[in-house]
Amino acid sequence: IHSQLCANPPTVIPRPSSSDMSDRRKADAADRLIRHAMRTYALPEVFAQATYYSLLFGTGFIKTTWDVNAGEPLDFDEESGELTMEGDISFKAISARNMYVDPDATRWSEVKYVMEQLYMPYEEAVYRFPDKKELLEKYRREQTGYSKGGEPVIFDNGFRMSPYDVVEIYEYWEKGLPYNGMIGRYCYFLPNGELLSPIKPNPFRFSPPADRGLDLPEETRNKKELLATAYLPYHCLTDIDVGGSVWGRSFIAYQAPLQSTHNRILSSILDCVQAHGVTRVLLPEGAEIADKSITNS
Repeated sequence: IHSQLCANPPTVIPRPSSSDMSDRRKADAADRLIRHAMRTYALPEVFAQATYYSLLFGTGFIKTTWDVNAGEPLDFDEESGELTMEGDISFKAISARNMYVDPDATRWSEVKYVMEQLYMPYEEAVYRFPDKKELLEKYRREQTGYSKGGEPVIFDNGFRMSPYDVVEIYEYWEKGLPYNGMIGRYCYFLPNGELLSPIKPNPFRFSPPADRGLDLPEETRNKKELLATAYLPYHCLTDIDVGGSVWGRSFIAYQAPLQSTHNRILSSILDCVQAHGVTRVLLPEGAEIADKSITNS
């Protein structure tokens, strides 16, 4: 199923709104931009990971943000050692194990806030939060194969290695709502709830389109165009929808019990054969094996 999803990824095809040459050129430019983004940001790989999480856990997430530490370097201050980067868009597939979603929401559009668990390298954490070095040292985890309670850390698959020398950090995102001025909230904090960064407006904000509210009076329309609304930088994908819940359900939840029952039936058959002391060969229907090839040697 995952191979089929990867072979048929989501596509976006811009089409001109009219036969006018300018509209056709705009559609062509949009198409070139989409194909450039697919190659530059490896979007097929991101979608492949997100669909893998969706099939495994029932829910997958894609995170779209602006990374200030990405892109090309622009300036370097030798005295302070501060490096200014160009910044670039970041696309990541996030595992459902690392997501804490608003529990009161029954669908994704109702989600007010999201918390994401991060294992940030210790050196990067000190770089991002230099004034919190003592706290970061306290929560520094040089070995993450086991949790603080002594239980082994459960990963998404058996090939994932335990991260080394990291700090467990949580990232809080809140979307724009009337009681927060439509600008949302955003911060980093530690597992004990202590803030690593001050609570500030959600940086994932966008202004309304220029054509929205054209039927309103000019004064109201001008004011409306200046208001930017904060959104959650996550896109949610579910396998099997569950009524009254944001989370989806994996088909494995239905297939695993049936497979387990099938395995127990086969085991019982083999036990009966062994108990009777008679050797039998179990073959699928249609197997072409000559009788002479089976001996009692």
